[in-house]
Amino acid sequence: MQCIDVGSSVLDSDFTFDRLADAINAMHEDGIVCLNNAVDPQHIEALHTKLLDDLSTVATDRTKNKWNSLRPPPFYPYLYTDIIYNTFAIEVLRGVLGPNATLTTYGANTSWLGEETSQQIHRDLPDGPITQSCPAVVLNFPMSAFCLENGPTTIYPGSHLTSVAQANGTRRYTQAMLDEQAARRAPELTTDICPGDLVIRDLRLWHGGTPNRSSELRTMLALVVIDPDYQQADESGFKGFEAEESAKDFWYHERLRTSVHFVPMGDRSYYLHAHHSTPPTPLFLDWQARKGT
Repeated sequence: MQCIDVGSSVLDSDFTFDRLADAINAMHEDGIVCLNNAVDPQHIEALHTKLLDDLSTVATDRTKNKWNSLRPPPFYPYLYTDIIYNTFAIEVLRGVLGPNATLTTYGANTSWLGEETSQQIHRDLPDGPITQSCPAVVLNFPMSAFCLENGPTTIYPGSHLTSVAQANGTRRYTQAMLDEQAARRAPELTTDICPGDLVIRDLRLWHGGTPNRSSELRTMLALVVIDPDYQQADESGFKGFEAEESAKDFWYHERLRTSVHFVPMGDRSYYLHAHHSTPPTPLFLDWQARKGT
């Protein structure tokens, strides 16, 4: 996985334009890139503390996906522009997804303790026509340092350009398929990424979590950004999320669209769920109409 230090980036500098081109090229060729020193680690720590507190007080169903988590709080004082609307990342997103790139998911993943087996290698989108055009990405922000002991992610660089039609749409792979892909490019583990870093991954990339054998939960934020014009193999869960109406002013950025459904202040249980949200945003209603549901 290529890592690019963007800590001192100023968007109108030639040096930064070169790094931006490198990041976009990595997304096209590898399907993944790490932006080092992209956000303030103190902001990550504040969210990490809140997420761990929520996880300790809310029962979380892990039967369907052992790596799921609660969502981060979508209200003040836990909203940070350098995380949700990261200036450098937005330009990468526009370069990969186009000018209509839309933030549709504000979530998190947790590698829980006590799991003995790795997550099955998979992709996060149904199989569709393989093109150079990326349909969607996830932005992952590690909330603790990734190492071999705490459940790093296995990735297969370049696999976003490999069709999985032979898997009959299951998004799962036989060992023969994994061996064939590994012969093209060896798989890697996402170790040596830290709070303050940002990993952008094409949702078509083959990947899977590994067991967390440390003594602490390993968490990371997960923000999905899509090309809303891609409709060949899209997901209902990537069409929008809820946020508190009191923070309505925050959820606007001139360079990145946001599919968000605002809810009134009061009961905040709406964000304490591990599953994908499907609020009645225009994108979700359009998906329902197209699928006839």
